[in-house]
Amino acid sequence: MGSERCVGRTLTKLDEAPSFHIAKDFDMAVLEDTIFIKHKPSFESILSHKAAHQEDFTQLLAQADFQALFTTTDAVSAYVGTNAMQLRRASAIKMKGHYLDARFMGNLRREHANFGLNIPFQADGKIAPTPESCPDIFKALLDHRLKSHFSEKIYDVQNTAETGI
Repeated sequence: MGSERCVGRTLTKLDEAPSFHIAKDFDMAVLEDTIFIKHKPSFESILSHKAAHQEDFTQLLAQADFQALFTTTDAVSAYVGTNAMQLRRASAIKMKGHYLDARFMGNLRREHANFGLNIPFQADGKIAPTPESCPDIFKALLDHRLKSHFSEKIYDVQNTAETGI
């Protein structure tokens, strides 16, 4: 049984019967204890990427050069956890390797405050990460906080692809 509604000068009947609609671009859906996957190979590919990023993060945490940046990596490990986005970002940190570049790290120690980054450097140059500082530590190690020479404004960017100039 439907109800009626007036749209302009036309009387329209609304269908109040229960309905179900799945968007054409869905990847997966969960109903109680069952997972419905539209395209299993794509879904498995996503899972394998996460596993690869987890392995990268495990390797990064084990690297002596990465450990040497911090008083402890506990807060970094907790920040990343099993979050797919943070695992991907940690994998990018490992791939870019800015933390291995003494010049980059020296510039970061000198300039982090000027760029509004909450990075708690200790007197010995090590970072004492906290849950609050981890997002800024990641921005810095990804080189995603940049300053425009034109406007002199500071921006967070998602891509640091070089222009080749």
